[in-house]
Amino acid sequence: MLQYPVAPGLFERRAELADTFNSAVPCRHVVIDDFLDAEYAQRLYEDLPQPDEMPKSRDYMFSDKRELSTLDRHSEISRQLHDVFMSKEFAEFLEPLARHEVFIDPEYVGGGFHAGAEGSFLDLHCDFNIHPAHQDWLREFNILLYLNPGWQPEWGGHLLLTDDPSVPTIEVEPRFNRLVIMESTDRSFHGYKRISFPPGRSRRSIAAYAYSIVPVGSISRHTTNWVPRDGSPFKRVLAKNWNWIVLTKNKFFGSGTLKNRR
Repeated sequence: MLQYPVAPGLFERRAELADTFNSAVPCRHVVIDDFLDAEYAQRLYEDLPQPDEMPKSRDYMFSDKRELSTLDRHSEISRQLHDVFMSKEFAEFLEPLARHEVFIDPEYVGGGFHAGAEGSFLDLHCDFNIHPAHQDWLREFNILLYLNPGWQPEWGGHLLLTDDPSVPTIEVEPRFNRLVIMESTDRSFHGYKRISFPPGRSRRSIAAYAYSIVPVGSISRHTTNWVPRDGSPFKRVLAKNWNWIVLTKNKFFGSGTLKNRR
């Protein structure tokens, strides 16, 4: 087996982790602590682009976050993580979770480096299902690597998960070197509440998305579906119609998720 900067024996645990994933509620997911080799994880954190070097997401009106999808070419350090995600071993690791073949988007559209500064938030939502640039790519998994050393619960920023926005969510702490793999469906609502990190700190993560191949036109395309729990009546009406607004905008001006590979 090729050597990658992941914890020893991780790939061999795929059957056990698949059982955890497929039995999890309310959305299928699995939490993997110490995903990366500890020394490499620290180097990766120190090498992250600064939030002010990253553009603000254009298609996420119901949030306040920055993203930059250049994991494959930001540095040699981040390239090593890209190589993990692109490897045959990682694809085989994901296959028992999906029960069929999946692959990672090599350009990290909508993913890559994510940062949320003091006061940032991400309202509950389900992600777009069909890739903006590939009509036969169906999104299957969100793969979220958290890089928040010394994280404290009072800072907030927990990943919220539910299959029904009207009921309480479960919360996953965004601890350092923690990987969360969660299904991406029309019912996998997720987000995080407004955070209160110390000055100079931000909520950091790296996101990759797994896809499968489906016949073109076999699944109705939708963009991000938002269900904000707080806010004005105008915000709620806007969220309800957001899918139509963004699809119309993309038709004429293109997707903002395709414009952050500087």
